[in-house]
Formats: sequence, C-alpha cells, structure tokens
Amino acid sequence: MTHSENHEAEASIGLKAYAILLCMTGITFILIQPIIVSAYIDVLGFSNGQAARILSANAVAQLMGAFLASVILERMNIRRVVQVSRAIILLLEIACMVVESPTLLILLRSVIGVLFGILLCVGTALIAGMNNPARIYGANTLTQVIGAALFIALVAWSLPSLGVNGIYGILAVQAFLCLVFSGVSPRSVAPEDAQPSFVGAGPVGLIVLVSAIAYFLATNMLWPNLTQIGIVSGLTTEQTGSAFAIGGGFGLLIACVVLWLGDRIGDLVPILIGVVTLSIAMHFLKGHSGFWYFMAGSTLASTAPLWYQTYVLAALAKIDPSGKLGALAATLIIASVALAPIVAAELIQGENYDRMLSVGQGCLLISGVVIILALAIVKPSRKRAV
Repeated sequence: MTHSENHEAEASIGLKAYAILLCMTGITFILIQPIIVSAYIDVLGFSNGQAARILSANAVAQLMGAFLASVILERMNIRRVVQVSRAIILLLEIACMVVESPTLLILLRSVIGVLFGILLCVGTALIAGMNNPARIYGANTLTQVIGAALFIALVAWSLPSLGVNGIYGILAVQAFLCLVFSGVSPRSVAPEDAQPSFVGAGPVGLIVLVSAIAYFLATNMLWPNLTQIGIVSGLTTEQTGSAFAIGGGFGLLIACVVLWLGDRIGDLVPILIGVVTLSIAMHFLKGHSGFWYFMAGSTLASTAPLWYQTYVLAALAKIDPSGKLGALAATLIIASVALAPIVAAELIQGENYDRMLSVGQGCLLISGVVIILALAIVKPSRKRAV
C-alpha cells in the first residue's frame, strides 16, 4: 500500500469515527435524561413540571433542528455547519453552568436542542453515503450502548461534588472534541452523483419510514414507563434496577453481535427480529407480574431497538445513498421521543398500562407488515437507476 493509499484509508476510518461521534453527541442528552431529571429536582430544587418542560423544550427543538437539516441537507456545507454548531453548543453548555432559572434553561436548551438535531442528521446522513452502512450503523449502536453507560457512570460520580455542572461539563467536552476533529468532515454528505439504488426507490423509502414511525412510537411509549410498570406489578426499586442491569449486559452483547453481522444476513431479518422481540417484551409486561417476567420484558425491550434501528437505517442508506432518507429517519426518532410520552399518557389508565401496551403491539404489527411489503415484496422487481 502506498503512502497516499494508506492516508486515504486512515482518513476514511477517521470520517467513520467522526460520523459516529456526531450521532452520539446528538442523542447524549436524551440518553442520560433520567439522571438529568433527578439533578434538576434534587440539586437545583426544580419541580417535576419544571424539569419536564426543560426536557420537552430540548426534544421539540431537536426535532425542529433535525427536520430543518433533512430539508436543506444537500445544500449544506457540512464542515462549516458542524464547526459553527459545535462552537455555539460549547459556549451555551458553559452558560448553563451559571444559570439556575428554569425559564432561562428552557431557552438555552432549546437553542442547543436545535443544533443537536442538526448534528444527529448530519452524522446519520454521512454514514448512509459510506460502503457497508450496516456495519457502521452497528458500530454506532455499540457506541451508543457503551457511551450511555459511561456517561451515566460519569454523571453519577460527578453529581455529588459538581452538581448539575458535571453534566454540562461532560456535554461541553463532547462539543470541544467535535470541534477539534471537525477538519475530517467533508463539505457535503454524499457524492454529487449519488443516485437512488433502483427505480421507484423514493416511494419504497417512504414506506420504510412509515414502518419506522410505528416502531419508534411503540418503543418510546414503553421505555419511559418501564420502571413504573415494574413497581406497579409489585417489584421494588432495587429489583427493577437489577433487571435493567441485566438488560444492559444483554444490550452490550447484542450490539456486538449486530456489529459483527454487518450485512451478512441482509436487512429484513434483523429488522423483523427487532419488531418481534419488542412485541414479545410487551406481552411479558402486560398482565404478568413477578421479577422474571419483568426481567425478560425489560431485557427484550432494551435489546430489540438495537436490531431495528441499525438495520432500518442501513436499508434506507441502500435505498437512498444521498443520506436524505436516513436524515428523515433520524428526525422521526427524535419526534417519537418528544411525542410518544404524550400518547402514552392518554392511554395509561391509572396504574394500568395494558391499553398502552396493546396499542404498542398494534403499532409493531403495522411496522412489521409495512416493512415486509417494502423490503420483501418489491425486492424481486428492483432495477438499477440509470
């Protein structure tokens, strides 16, 4: 291998790592929400409502940023957008350290949320334009699992001494690292000659997005309510924590399996694994009590999205190498984070979660049928676009 070829290979690896870093930093605030809520309430003395409004403002703003980025993706100077966004985020995270007003925090987190949404879309779209996106999205999934555990551990360790500033400090360090390494980012998300992979790719891609909407709605109705489902069924906080720890261990294992698999078995089978296992998880949690049912349900609920998210993004990348559909999918993921709890609140009846779980299973049925129609039935008739 010549020096120039070796440099090109190193640059490619660097770009893959940077795209994963962008995706990770785009959702870190979402991944550590439980600890942030606790810090706002216990350290700053905010009410539950004030903490919820701050998180909601961040989620809605992130949705707006992701949608904006998906619309103007092809016209964006990616490197400049990342550099400016990260510089602003760095300054605003530092500003959050000295702000104790819920109103001002809502304003600051809203601006940061818009920029987080943009960066998540950029990272997702960058991966879509690379070779073997399934393998890279798998690496992204593994990074999210490890990163979430690491960040939660760091925040828990720093909270007693640094308070909420420990959280903002970690997010500021993330922003600084992205800014330092932003030189590896290209100016656009995909080659100018990137074309849909077959005639009719656009409609098929939109059908896949419908499946994604249904799936992530079901996922994000369940996930925030898992602890309460366990408590209502008679478990202690320690028992639910033990179940989550077991689920986290299996999540790491599944993330490694997904990374190893790459594109070996295609996209449809892993996607359906994600759909079926999440439906089984809801079955275990609906109308059953006891630690073992909850452990099985929570473990499947924490691992199923690793299959689905990785391979639905990979499928969209094959359908549309420009990355625009992948960016739209990232937007839908954020939208589900913001909207699913509202839907769940309307379905929960007192301490009975069965109706919410039944609706979630209905969403999964729709998601599975739609994805089969999109990826299996149309597959034999695909033709390469000229």
